[in-house]
Order: sequence, then C-alpha cells, then structure tokens
Amino acid sequence: MNWKNVIVGGIAAGFVMLVLGWFVMMPALEMIFPGLSAEYETSGVFRAWDDPLMSYILIHPFVIALIMAFVFNAVQPFKKKEFVERGIYYGLLFWLLVTVPGMLMTLSSFNISVEMVLSWTLEFLIEMPIAGIIIAKLAE
Repeated sequence: MNWKNVIVGGIAAGFVMLVLGWFVMMPALEMIFPGLSAEYETSGVFRAWDDPLMSYILIHPFVIALIMAFVFNAVQPFKKKEFVERGIYYGLLFWLLVTVPGMLMTLSSFNISVEMVLSWTLEFLIEMPIAGIIIAKLAE
C-alpha cells in the first residue's frame, strides 16, 4: 500500500468535502429544506458550539476521506476504468455502504426530522463521489 497516496488523497479529499459541506451544500440544502437551520439551533440534540467536542465537526470530513483513501488504495477498485469513472463508482459505493445504513439508523434512533437526515444523505451523495475522484486521481 502506498501510504503517501492514502495521506495526500485523504487530506485533499477531506479539504474538498469540508469546503463543499460548509460553503456549497449547507446553503443549497437550506434552500431545499427551509427550516433546517432552525432545527439545528432548537432541536436540543446537538452540542453547543463552545463545547470542545464540537470541533470534531471540522475534522470529520478528513476522517471520512482518509478512510476512503485507505480502502481505495487497499483494494484498487475498478482498475480498468478511467480515474473519474473509478472515483464516481467508488464514492457512490462508499455512500451506499456507509451513509445509507448510518442515516437509516439515525432516522430510527434520534428525534430529528426526516428533512435533516435527508439533507445529510444528499450532502454525502454529492461529496463522496467527488472525494472518490480526487482519491482515484492521486492513486494513479
């Protein structure tokens, strides 16, 4: 396994996921689900921003991306395809295997709206294939 590809791919994809999540997906999802911001503030499910554990929210995209890069480099999926196609397939597969079951569990066990869970599911549906493309390119 090429650890440089794992680390560089994970950091690059994590940065893109962080920027997409905060500056593209959050505003877009707020337009689709207008009450989302209010639910974040009033649901009582989330920690306060001044809680040190909330800093993980900024690290989470890098954790996901490093795991994605590790798995991609360990199994090298779809070797005969171009990096864009490999990355999209890999990102969608990762989304299907990780995000969908996690969001179903979240929906069934937390007292939050379907809209919030759907917004997270859609966010990762966009971010994970893009991260997959970055990881596939850097693994070449």
